[in-house]
Amino acid sequence: MQGHSSPKKSSVIPDNEQGMSQARLVIMKFLGGAVNAIKMTHPQLDAYNKFGVNLYMAGACELLGEHKKISPEQRNMLIQETVEVIGTRPEQARHMISRLDGYRKEGRYRQMINAGRVAMDRHIHGSGDPFMAIGGIMKDWNTPQSQQVAATSVTILFTDMVGSTDMTQTIGDSAAQDIIRAHNFIVRAALSHHNGKEVKHTGDGIMASFDSPTDAVGAAIEIQQRAREHNVKWPKLSLGLRIGMNTGEPIIEENDYFGTTVQIAARVCAAAGADQIWLSADTRALIPPASGMRFHSHGAQRLKGVKAPHELFEVLWTEERAQELDRLKLRREEMGQQKTAQVAPRPAAPSVLPTPYSPEETARAREAARQHLQHDGGKR
Repeated sequence: MQGHSSPKKSSVIPDNEQGMSQARLVIMKFLGGAVNAIKMTHPQLDAYNKFGVNLYMAGACELLGEHKKISPEQRNMLIQETVEVIGTRPEQARHMISRLDGYRKEGRYRQMINAGRVAMDRHIHGSGDPFMAIGGIMKDWNTPQSQQVAATSVTILFTDMVGSTDMTQTIGDSAAQDIIRAHNFIVRAALSHHNGKEVKHTGDGIMASFDSPTDAVGAAIEIQQRAREHNVKWPKLSLGLRIGMNTGEPIIEENDYFGTTVQIAARVCAAAGADQIWLSADTRALIPPASGMRFHSHGAQRLKGVKAPHELFEVLWTEERAQELDRLKLRREEMGQQKTAQVAPRPAAPSVLPTPYSPEETARAREAARQHLQHDGGKR
């Protein structure tokens, strides 16, 4: 008699539609209370604080999902639906959800996720006001950190509005402010799409940080693409941007970055031209070939205040620019060949001058000359 093996138990948690329906009702009530509490201290949320609230709500949805025994897929759907209600775009929500495990490795992000879990636990069990700590949580989220050296490499990105110094005098205060607003909106949207964090506004641009160099380049490309679309739509409010970045381990102090890594990133930005994206060799080396991004080396460049020259690369984010650089490269090669031909050394002169006569002809010529001289001498 053959033995019958028992079927293996599936590790996949099936969807729980009833639990999901109940979770939706709970999270909407929770969200309403959280938003009202947050508005007491933060009536308007910038990109950084909105990201913090998204992490808070993700933690709340996680604990609620565990309580209602819904599947991981349903939990992620619940997170996405919740953060979209407070204005997060679907692709941003999906990006955040895919990186939640990575966010837990960073203390400040983990603290925000855990705060959401604690608040939801209180909400479910009715143990006091779940939002009584929200003011302190948001304060901690915005409190400057003590000085430390980044434990892992960070990519620092700078944007710079070309011609911003003369912009006000040229187009007036009101129009100049419209351009600055357009710049801020475009850059902050790209940061939220590519997991970037705004460090500060520099007056002429924005300084941002990224854990991933690939995310930094992706954000830079999106910024330039959106700026180009803006210029087509609003040609009288044209926005010219240069972007530069560098990767290293900067010093962190009070939510800001300092040190050589930051200084080089700023100099790389200054070296770029309008509508260009430049990056250091340290950043370029960390972009995997699978990214599909294209780059052009500008060779070793001298950067202001930096002793050693640095090889800089340009991101080829448009086909027109790629073709332009190909033409310039071809022209330089042709000019180099012409210059080489102009200064080419002349052939060396032979060590023995060639004679037009053969040895026999030379002997006959000498004999004729001797006889001629004897004949002339006899006449005298």
